[in-house]
Amino acid sequence: MSQTIKKIAALLLCCVMVFSLAACSQADVSWAMRVDDTEISAGLYLFYLQNAFSEAINETQIPGAEQVLEVDIDGIPASQWIEEHAQQSVKEHVAIEKWFDELGLEVTADGENRIDNLTRSYMTQYADQYEHNGIGEASVKAALTNVYKRQSIFNHYYGEEGVEEVSNDELQAWAEENYVKVRYILMPLVDADGELSEEEKADLLERANDYVERAQNGEEFNDLIAEYDAERYGTELTDEEKEDELRYDTYIPINSEEYPTEFIEAVQQMEVNDFQVIETELYIFVTQRLNLMEIYNWLIENQSALLSEMKTPEFEEMLTQRSDTLNVEFNQPAIDKYQPEDLRIDINLFG
Repeated sequence: MSQTIKKIAALLLCCVMVFSLAACSQADVSWAMRVDDTEISAGLYLFYLQNAFSEAINETQIPGAEQVLEVDIDGIPASQWIEEHAQQSVKEHVAIEKWFDELGLEVTADGENRIDNLTRSYMTQYADQYEHNGIGEASVKAALTNVYKRQSIFNHYYGEEGVEEVSNDELQAWAEENYVKVRYILMPLVDADGELSEEEKADLLERANDYVERAQNGEEFNDLIAEYDAERYGTELTDEEKEDELRYDTYIPINSEEYPTEFIEAVQQMEVNDFQVIETELYIFVTQRLNLMEIYNWLIENQSALLSEMKTPEFEEMLTQRSDTLNVEFNQPAIDKYQPEDLRIDINLFG
């Protein structure tokens, strides 16, 4: 009798284990997070996970998705960094939705058309990647609608007739503090064989000073730039290009990483319309500083981008404060299932 009871007990235990395993294997992974009362679908989470992966690629400048996952970013494994950034994006997504409704804003008919067109464009451009990563059209549209709402909130505060409208005078003052406008002749101090010899550098510096002297004596600096480019690169300007007096005008943010810091700092010390030779580790710049607002159209034509650059840090701080107050629940089986390592990332699609 005791043996029979033991067999029945073992059978029951086996059944319990089977049903438990079945329940685990059938865990609901259709949603990934719940933020306050908003349930985030797996597709939308995957959209932000994919975006975070592209951010990691840009952050590391590593030309390969697999290689990105092998490094640390900001002191933590790349995979963890990607997950945390995706989850923060989800929180901000919900914060934007709530903020938009709180302000009583609406998606206009024109806005809906733009969102639909952009959604179709994304679904065409990223079709294979989205399909592999489990991202459907509804998730893409939800994310792009959120981008529209974010911009609408931004404009509500800082745009024309906004709560904290930025005037043209304020924008101009900010631009003058954060940009410089120059023309320059760029003389590399290295060539295909490596660094130039001291004698070659001295010859190049002498030529640079000669260009400054010629410009100070009244020769058109545009012509001097064209002369150098023609000699070094064999480039000849078309008649149309020669008529464009602004062809070499360059606007540089003072925090730009595309130019040597010592070059930007030297330009900031120059007087407008002065000429100067600025030598850095890799280049000699024969430079003319220009009046940033001499052609006022630059401010008008770039008003939206400049306003965004000016006010985005302030706006993002407000958004972070709002998103940090939200309650977050993770669907751990889904989070465990949807890992950065399993995503297909086409580097070429992110430029």
